[in-house]
Amino acid sequence: MSASELSYANDHRVRALDRDEDWVSFDAKAMTLTYRMEDDDGLEEEIVLPARFEVCPTCSGKGAHVNPSIDAHGISREEFDEDPDFRDDYLSGAYDVACYGCGGKRVVPEVNDENLSEEGKAMLARVQARDEREARYRAQQRHEQAMGY
Repeated sequence: MSASELSYANDHRVRALDRDEDWVSFDAKAMTLTYRMEDDDGLEEEIVLPARFEVCPTCSGKGAHVNPSIDAHGISREEFDEDPDFRDDYLSGAYDVACYGCGGKRVVPEVNDENLSEEGKAMLARVQARDEREARYRAQQRHEQAMGY
């Protein structure tokens, strides 16, 4: 795998596109996120937590970003100097795409952890622990792919 492929695979915009939402449903009217989890006995249960909108971390609330296929490897000054039309197109937004994180909405739903009950805090801690395990697993997969396993 080349360095540019590694940069592309690890680009935060690409990872936002590939990321499966950890929640299974979002109710905008009730402003709740529903998570599907396994309990200690391996039985599936749903956890419902309050939600709020946050500025999308992928596009910083712009709704769009440069297609990572264009610049995930980085763009040098020499590349801009060699092709002034490319530079102009790049800076004008010609290579922009709808944000991979929010789909152009500029915001994403997140858990509203303010004023959670003790039970709500415990449920959120379970969701966060699961998400951390999943993130470590995905990082390990990316590392193994980079090593050619």
